[in-house]
Amino acid sequence: MRVPHLLFLFVTLLAGCNDESQPPGPMGSSTPGESAARTTPGELDEHSAQEEALDPAVQEVIERRQRAVERNPSTSTTHRSLGLAYQANGAWTRAIAAFRKTLELNSEDHAARLHLAVCLSLAGGSQESIQHLERVVKAQPDGPAALYRLGVGYLKAGRFSEARKRFLAVSTLMPDNPHGHLGLGEVAMEDGNAKAALVHLEKARTTGRGNEFVDFALGQCLAELGREMEAMPLLSQGADAARPQIGDSLSQEMSRYGVSRSALLGRAADLHQTGDPTAAMGILERLAKDYPEDLVVLNNLAAAYMALNREGPALATLNHVLEIKSTQHSAWFNISSIHFDRAIAIMGSDPQAAQSHLFKALAAADNAVRHGGHLARMHTMRGKVLMMMNSRSEAIAELGESIRLGTNNEDVYLNSAKLMIATQRHEEAFRLLLGALQKHADWVEVRFLCMPFFINQKDTINARRLLHEITNLAPKDKRLPALRALLTRNGL
Repeated sequence: MRVPHLLFLFVTLLAGCNDESQPPGPMGSSTPGESAARTTPGELDEHSAQEEALDPAVQEVIERRQRAVERNPSTSTTHRSLGLAYQANGAWTRAIAAFRKTLELNSEDHAARLHLAVCLSLAGGSQESIQHLERVVKAQPDGPAALYRLGVGYLKAGRFSEARKRFLAVSTLMPDNPHGHLGLGEVAMEDGNAKAALVHLEKARTTGRGNEFVDFALGQCLAELGREMEAMPLLSQGADAARPQIGDSLSQEMSRYGVSRSALLGRAADLHQTGDPTAAMGILERLAKDYPEDLVVLNNLAAAYMALNREGPALATLNHVLEIKSTQHSAWFNISSIHFDRAIAIMGSDPQAAQSHLFKALAAADNAVRHGGHLARMHTMRGKVLMMMNSRSEAIAELGESIRLGTNNEDVYLNSAKLMIATQRHEEAFRLLLGALQKHADWVEVRFLCMPFFINQKDTINARRLLHEITNLAPKDKRLPALRALLTRNGL
């Protein structure tokens, strides 16, 4: 295919692929304490002496709440706070006893009833949990936290039509959150309708980017549809992820009581995800002192340092991770990312030092691919580095492997296509872009880059269709007038 010079007006190689740092493992659920170790399901004896002794730091928090109960034994909120302290630190059966006492004193405390239901579910009392959630939803029909919990309860109990109704209500109340869409997708999967599930799960992934539970559910759906290569990277990383939850009126209070390892990790994850890495770093640094060889703690701490551009402490932490476990692909990925970013930052002022960082980035990326080659983002990282080192053929191959493994990073497709164009592989670039725009209806930049091919072929129908799609996706894009003028000048 001959491509006139106008194509190259659209081609500027990107410096990077806008990859996030490698997630440091499954983040805790948004309800603090639920990622803690769970009590074995069985008979619910709220006063069981067999429950494990509490950590001293947890015991101190509990004793403060117990003293408040002793001072005001007839006040329901003191029992509720004691229940929240137990729940925040994974002591489900003790929390159940405290919440039951709360409801004896105030049966209209719907927030306490919601948390009782959560703890019952976690301790194995699913049927009673559903009954309490039904009471909460009846009293507060527009409360998304209880609606979502009830939907999950129905889903686990095989009551799919009732689950669908609750998840639909959640998606209506919170259309820009993943929870309702995730639930609807799960119900469709249980009904054996993977095609319908895919629509909901892709929407869940769009609204809940980075949630590994959502990714795993989408991977299961893609595998059911026979799209194994796209499914594999999603399935490989989210099997142990925590289901995303919706906070309620007591979530903030409960988060103050969580001092166990799992509770603190969950709080740090929430702070990191809501844009407060400084607070997350403080929690994780304290945890690292108590758990100096805990890989989850260390990887999360490194991620917090990276978010704050504290490259030195991040590298020291990641190197410590590798001393403990040299095959940790996420640590290699993040080391590569740090050196890559350093190289980009000083490329103009100190190209020799930048090259040194690129070599270090490539060495780390080699190890990331060696130990995590089943993950698309490892190949994306190596492809980025090779692209900056002007190793175009190798970069195309590495980015191609990322695409084969099912990456959903638009920049990977864009950079791969641009490298192909720069090396005169125009037909391959066109096929790649066509495949991308067919798979991803919301990718604007792929459509911009694909447009010159249709213009060169004088393909009026597809050029106009693409312009219509771009206009719908990005109606305020400043490039639109020039694009319309270009079509007009070419008689399209």
